[in-house]
Amino acid sequence: MSGRAPYILFIAFTCFLFANAQLLAATSTADYDEMIRTDVLVIGATPCGISAAIAAARCGSKVILAEMKDHMGGMMTNGLGRTDIGPRNTIKGIFGEFINNVYNYYVNTYGPDSPQVKACSNGYYFEPHVAEMIFNRMVKAEKNIKIKYHYRPEGVLRYFNRIHGVNFLDTKHNRRIQIRAGVFIDATYEGDIAAMAGVPYRVGRESRSEHGESFAGVLYMDHYTRMVLPGTTGDGDRRVQAYNFRLCLTRDPNNRVLPKKPDNYNRDEYLQVIESIKAGRIKTVHDILNIEPIPNNKSDTNNMPKALISTDLPEENYNYPEASYEERERIIKRHKDYILGLLYFLQNDPEMPEALRAECREWGFAKDEYPKNDNFPRQIYVREARRIYGLYTFTQHDAMLAPGLERAPIHTDAIACGGYSMDSHATRKKEPTHDTTMEGFFYLGPITRPYQIPYRIMVPEQIDALLVPGAVSATHIGFGTLRMEPVWMAMGQAAGTAAHLARRLQIEPREVPVNRLQSWLVDQGQILTTFSDIQGPGDGVSEQAWKSMQFYGTRGFFTSYEAKPKETVTRGIAAQWLMSLIRIGDFMPSYGPTVKHSGGGSAESSLKQLEDLKIIPAAGDPSAVLTESELGLWLSRIEPWIDGSIGDKWAERVKPLAPFAESAPAINDVPVTRARFCEALFSKFRSATPAKIP
Repeated sequence: MSGRAPYILFIAFTCFLFANAQLLAATSTADYDEMIRTDVLVIGATPCGISAAIAAARCGSKVILAEMKDHMGGMMTNGLGRTDIGPRNTIKGIFGEFINNVYNYYVNTYGPDSPQVKACSNGYYFEPHVAEMIFNRMVKAEKNIKIKYHYRPEGVLRYFNRIHGVNFLDTKHNRRIQIRAGVFIDATYEGDIAAMAGVPYRVGRESRSEHGESFAGVLYMDHYTRMVLPGTTGDGDRRVQAYNFRLCLTRDPNNRVLPKKPDNYNRDEYLQVIESIKAGRIKTVHDILNIEPIPNNKSDTNNMPKALISTDLPEENYNYPEASYEERERIIKRHKDYILGLLYFLQNDPEMPEALRAECREWGFAKDEYPKNDNFPRQIYVREARRIYGLYTFTQHDAMLAPGLERAPIHTDAIACGGYSMDSHATRKKEPTHDTTMEGFFYLGPITRPYQIPYRIMVPEQIDALLVPGAVSATHIGFGTLRMEPVWMAMGQAAGTAAHLARRLQIEPREVPVNRLQSWLVDQGQILTTFSDIQGPGDGVSEQAWKSMQFYGTRGFFTSYEAKPKETVTRGIAAQWLMSLIRIGDFMPSYGPTVKHSGGGSAESSLKQLEDLKIIPAAGDPSAVLTESELGLWLSRIEPWIDGSIGDKWAERVKPLAPFAESAPAINDVPVTRARFCEALFSKFRSATPAKIP
């Protein structure tokens, strides 16, 4: 038997290799016409992908940004001109740069007191072509980025659990290209690269019981009262919330193009409009279409759930997430034809009340938008498709007040924030049993709070060299707030920075030292912690103090949304904060996302632990105010050898320290504020973790 063992092992190993090879599509080196190498490959020139590419390029990586179509910007350049963000202080970074560029464009083009500047709402509202122009400028300004249009992903080159390349079809030149990179970022709305690589994913809705989410699964919610209605079961299914196109309409007769009747127009599809008019649900065009103004007399026009018929097309996108490219194009055309038919019906059908029909005819497509696409948006609104299984799953609970806190849950590995309400569009068409809602619709504004986003949701459970900041790991309910473009841009920025860090350290993205990643992100202006009483540097705090409070907001220092930067710190609170950092190893850049919460013992026990570690001479009074002299002594005895990865056995790693001086040093009795304490700690942390990697 022993003589056959090598043979058996060889057969087993060969079978293992063959099994892994079956996961790959179009990976043979003979299947491509050209092979390109780069540091970081970003797939999808969505706002998320653009942000990822810019972040990685600014860090110093060579980046290729590959896009299937011939334009960039996803929804932000295709009709979504009124930013869905919630509190505006939740997201800055590269998204903030984009917003500032929009504002400066309108100021420089039309003057600071112009109607256009007022209509742009400090840069948060913009015309589609303006957004595309600004994104193009931002990408072209980065010399480390090469953008490839017409690159359609066809397969992934994967050995064991690591991606080494992605195969593309250059649809413009009919050539097959393989791009190899150190790290790959899937920034597509659909999560296509993750799926090609074999990353497990979700489609549809979880049940209420799976994660204890009160609004999960089958749900009927009244559009007006937000009350849950009979018929709600909470059962999970594979239904996907409705897609549509965000239309750029105008009433300006000099810039207006009236919609034409589509070739396959079917009047019967729109008779629900007449029924809703008779029921009193529709009285004006604004009851059918959600028309919101943007600069230059244009609009961002979206679905209006009130009428129970609008630009959404529930049920007809169920197959889209996993469909072939050809089937997706058929689904996209169906949505386009449906919307064109709806507009034609509203403006021309003889059964429409004359006054309402005339009001609808005031609106048409903006002539100066999408001139090569019949003035119609080029990107369908993929609100949700696949969602990967990652190292952490973001749920309804992550965007609500946490038990025992006055803020949403604190994530030690937070890399961004969000704040838009959890919501979902309908998953079914109008049913005869419900006259006030369509199944699947919800809006959870009253319970949503600004939240932190864990790095782990973009890291697949198994596959290496890949980050997925678009189709992140979340439930349907949790994804209902993460899916907003500003949040995607913030996650993209974190992914691009992490990709560079992983490549330069020659580690996998899952091994990235998150404390160092966070340090880089706060230098880039990323928001890691949302505060209600300070909005940024200069708002009563220095730039360094602001960065430090952002950083330590991920460590549990702030249990509410108030930072209270000028409030003094007691010795007990200071000890708790310091011990929380020792427990999670923030004074040693160990690899991998930190998942332990920073909470720990009481003020008294924390002081006693610091005494045992010989960081302080005696525990003393926890209620006394910490002074500058004490802070200097405490920090002078912190060493970068404290490793939180060994958990409660940290005391075993204590190294001998020099004895305390017998004579007390000169006393500085100036009390320490919260901002000062954070700033001093952050400076100590940075001295142990270099800001740059050679």
